[in-house]
Amino acid sequence: MSVLLIQGEEMLNRFLSRQFNPESVRKTAKEFGIALVFLGTLGFLVGAVSVWVSVSAIVVGVAGVFYGNSSKA
Repeated sequence: MSVLLIQGEEMLNRFLSRQFNPESVRKTAKEFGIALVFLGTLGFLVGAVSVWVSVSAIVVGVAGVFYGNSSKA
Protein backbone atom coordinates (compact mmCIF):
# COMPACT_ATOMS: atom_id res chain seq x y z
CA MET A 1 0.00 0.00 0.00
CA SER A 2 2.75 2.45 0.92
CA VAL A 3 4.54 1.63 -2.35
CA LEU A 4 1.44 2.73 -4.26
CA LEU A 5 1.26 5.96 -2.27
CA ILE A 6 4.93 6.71 -2.93
CA GLN A 7 4.52 5.98 -6.65
CA GLY A 8 1.41 8.16 -6.78
CA GLU A 9 3.24 10.99 -5.05
CA GLU A 10 6.15 10.71 -7.48
CA MET A 11 3.77 10.75 -10.44
CA LEU A 12 1.96 13.79 -9.05
CA ASN A 13 5.25 15.59 -8.44
CA ARG A 14 6.40 14.86 -12.01
CA PHE A 15 3.08 16.09 -13.41
CA LEU A 16 3.10 19.26 -11.33
CA SER A 17 6.73 20.05 -12.13
CA ARG A 18 5.95 19.77 -15.85
CA GLN A 19 2.69 21.69 -15.79
CA PHE A 20 3.32 24.37 -13.19
CA ASN A 21 6.11 26.42 -11.79
CA PRO A 22 7.03 24.75 -8.46
CA GLU A 23 7.09 28.15 -6.76
CA SER A 24 3.50 28.89 -7.80
CA VAL A 25 2.48 25.43 -6.60
CA ARG A 26 4.00 26.16 -3.19
CA LYS A 27 2.23 29.53 -3.07
CA THR A 28 -1.10 27.93 -3.98
CA ALA A 29 -0.59 25.20 -1.38
CA LYS A 30 0.18 27.83 1.24
CA GLU A 31 -2.93 29.85 0.36
CA PHE A 32 -5.04 26.70 0.36
CA GLY A 33 -3.63 25.74 3.77
CA ILE A 34 -4.39 29.18 5.17
CA ALA A 35 -7.95 28.93 3.86
CA LEU A 36 -8.38 25.50 5.48
CA VAL A 37 -7.06 26.79 8.81
CA PHE A 38 -9.49 29.71 8.59
CA LEU A 39 -12.42 27.42 7.79
CA GLY A 40 -11.45 25.04 10.57
CA THR A 41 -11.23 27.90 13.07
CA LEU A 42 -14.59 29.24 11.94
CA GLY A 43 -16.13 25.79 12.28
CA PHE A 44 -14.64 25.43 15.75
CA LEU A 45 -16.08 28.80 16.82
CA VAL A 46 -19.52 27.94 15.44
CA GLY A 47 -19.35 24.62 17.28
CA ALA A 48 -18.26 26.35 20.48
CA VAL A 49 -21.18 28.79 20.26
CA SER A 50 -23.53 25.90 19.62
CA VAL A 51 -22.23 24.04 22.67
CA TRP A 52 -22.51 27.20 24.78
CA VAL A 53 -26.13 27.72 23.71
CA SER A 54 -26.96 24.07 24.40
CA VAL A 55 -25.34 24.11 27.84
CA SER A 56 -27.07 27.39 28.68
CA ALA A 57 -30.44 25.93 27.68
CA ILE A 58 -29.82 22.86 29.85
CA VAL A 59 -28.79 24.98 32.83
CA VAL A 60 -31.82 27.27 32.48
CA GLY A 61 -34.07 24.23 32.06
CA VAL A 62 -32.69 22.53 35.18
CA ALA A 63 -32.99 25.79 37.13
CA GLY A 64 -36.60 26.08 35.97
CA VAL A 65 -37.37 22.53 37.12
CA PHE A 66 -35.85 23.15 40.54
CA TYR A 67 -37.62 26.50 40.86
CA GLY A 68 -40.92 24.93 39.81
CA ASN A 69 -40.51 22.11 42.35
CA SER A 70 -39.51 24.38 45.20
CA SER A 71 -42.23 27.03 44.81
CA LYS A 72 -45.55 26.46 46.57
CA ALA A 73 -48.01 26.95 43.78
